[in-house]
Amino acid sequence: KRQLQEQLQLNIEQIHDEVEQIQKNIMNDKKEINQYQHELERSNTTLNQQEDLARVLTQHNDEISRIIQQRRQQINELENDLTKVDDTLMNSLLHPSYHFHSNITIPQHYNSLPSTNSPLSLSTGTTTDVLMPVRLQFVNSTLWKLCPSGIWV
Repeated sequence: KRQLQEQLQLNIEQIHDEVEQIQKNIMNDKKEINQYQHELERSNTTLNQQEDLARVLTQHNDEISRIIQQRRQQINELENDLTKVDDTLMNSLLHPSYHFHSNITIPQHYNSLPSTNSPLSLSTGTTTDVLMPVRLQFVNSTLWKLCPSGIWV
């Protein structure tokens, strides 16, 4: 009987140890679950932020594309207008009935180009500027801006 009591006592202690170990395992599992839950929440937050950022970037890209399209359209319209003006000037040169006067208005930046005796200079600040095709005036203006000395290689 004594031996049975000792065996029973030993079994009870062993069961208590096992229960204690199971409780420790449960606590560790709860800690891990809490960590995983926290990481999952952070991941969800990050994912939501990335989705928000993707939406914002898409909106910005759409806006930029719209602006680029508008600018292209404006450039095309300006090129068409420039070509029309150039063609009109060229046609007016071909018809002697048209007379040019020194008071014809041309864009201010063409008048402000420096005068030079260089044979490369197309704009000398005279009324011949009016007779020059607009495209050449634009190229000349651009060249003056890039190289004010008038020496182009």
